[in-house]
Amino acid sequence: MERENELRLSAPVQARFAAAEASADRDWMEVAGEVQREVLAEFGLAVTAANLGKMRAKALELGVSLYVRWNRARRGELRVGDVAPDVELGGMGGERVTLRGFEREGRPLVVLAGSYS
Repeated sequence: MERENELRLSAPVQARFAAAEASADRDWMEVAGEVQREVLAEFGLAVTAANLGKMRAKALELGVSLYVRWNRARRGELRVGDVAPDVELGGMGGERVTLRGFEREGRPLVVLAGSYS
């Protein structure tokens, strides 16, 4: 965990987070995943889903579940009770859908978000 933290705080990785945030094609979470894969490789571990899972599970065990404070992710302007903007999302089958596409008459739309990093 120490090496991952060191990398996340480094100027080059912070620049990668900033570039991802400014991009329409990349997300800061992709950069976080890349950093985790780089750490595995640096320590001579196979870069597999299983090893990434172990690494992330260890972070949760240690109480390190969210790194946004070191990323360039923005808090945004939305507040509790605001109407969320209609945004494009990736569907489970790889298709593109919109947030409004999930709305149903008479039922509230609840958005829960999390991080795999």
